[in-house]
Amino acid sequence: MKIANAMFVLILVLASCQNKNVKSKNRNNNTATNIEEKRADSIKVHSYLNENPYPYDTTLINGYHLKHKVSRDLEYGDFLQSLTLYEGSLKIREFSPSSFGLPYKNIGYVGADFEDSFMIFYSFGSGNEHLFELIHKKTGQLIEEGIWVDDDIIRNHTY
Repeated sequence: MKIANAMFVLILVLASCQNKNVKSKNRNNNTATNIEEKRADSIKVHSYLNENPYPYDTTLINGYHLKHKVSRDLEYGDFLQSLTLYEGSLKIREFSPSSFGLPYKNIGYVGADFEDSFMIFYSFGSGNEHLFELIHKKTGQLIEEGIWVDDDIIRNHTY
């Protein structure tokens, strides 16, 4: 009886160890598969960006510029795109990231450029009003925000 119990315990221990090895191999295979999938996704994004670069002017006066950036969200793994304000190579502010693949006008474009500030516009479809933010260049701080609906060139007025 003692021999039978000892054999039973030995079989359980061996089976348990073998099961852990299988789980470990599966985890390693899943990790390798995830890395390969992420690499393939990155190649697709890079290829898309080469064929469809950000189309709007990003140069601002006095040495400032906006840079279009695509990055992977560390928490969820999704690709995000955003515009970042720079003075030369100094990063000042990143503007609201949004999902990669949305139209570029969703992440913003320069609507007006002034000496110490600029307006970034956001468009969410044809016929809709455009949201805008007036941004201080040196600090990236929001000065004013609003909605641009239309302008009347004849009367020289913006609504």
